[in-house]
Amino acid sequence: MEDDTLDRDARIKLSIGTKKAGNADGQLYLPTGLVFDHHRGLLLVADSWNHRVQVFSCDGSLVSKLGEYGHQPGQFKHPWGLAIDHDHDRILIVDCFNHRVQSWSLSEQSFLSCVGHRGSGDLEFFNPKGIVIDKHHHRRLRQPSIGVLVVDRSLVLVLHRQERFSTW
Repeated sequence: MEDDTLDRDARIKLSIGTKKAGNADGQLYLPTGLVFDHHRGLLLVADSWNHRVQVFSCDGSLVSKLGEYGHQPGQFKHPWGLAIDHDHDRILIVDCFNHRVQSWSLSEQSFLSCVGHRGSGDLEFFNPKGIVIDKHHHRRLRQPSIGVLVVDRSLVLVLHRQERFSTW
């Protein structure tokens, strides 16, 4: 880290990456999502333009990386949103431009599965951006500019025309 005002600001407890985008380990290029794994004390960052998820310790040091550029399972084309599912020991990663969600093991940090492809039907997405897991363990995926659909196993509700949510 360079010595500058940000580094001396007492309110900043941790700084990851640099002011300039980069692709080396630990550097970020358009980080778009992050999630804290409080069970392991790890911060996971969707490093979108580097097509990977980087895993950092609480002191900011790089622990590991998930994925690389590509279209195959386990590869990303702009990972975006992240959600941790501790009940199933996995992280869900929105793979925006591959129009899918990937599931990776938290403990093994390895690829498990993926769901979705480009389209507008069930389990079809178009540039999904965000994901959350609600208290009932339904996964909700946000997509821009299509309309809000809440899909809950047997019910589809159109709520708004600006965003769409899918549940599986």
